[in-house]
Amino acid sequence: MHADVYQKLHEFNLHIDQGVATLHSMSQIKKVSATEIQRMAEYFEELRSSVSGYVTSLVSDEEERVSGRLFGKRRRQEMAEDPMHGGWLEEEREKKRLEKLRKAKRAGKKSTQRRVDR
Repeated sequence: MHADVYQKLHEFNLHIDQGVATLHSMSQIKKVSATEIQRMAEYFEELRSSVSGYVTSLVSDEEERVSGRLFGKRRRQEMAEDPMHGGWLEEEREKKRLEKLRKAKRAGKKSTQRRVDR
């Protein structure tokens, strides 16, 4: 995940803090209802919490995907370099190749069936 996402979230939180502080300073004005200002400030806090939770969950999911991909890459490389497991990588490649062939055959059969049905 790029640092700009973290930076934007930080900026968002700072702006919410500024908004809440501004609202509280407005409660000093006599014609403004202090309870309304407090309600709006709480809404800002709720908004901050909701957005922060949503964005951090997206960041967490992306970081987990990247971590898993990098782990798999490292593990395959380690297994290929290990003399006791060297054949493991070749077996994995063969399984993938056979799966691609099966998918291609299934796709060919489906297209043939569609032509026959017409």
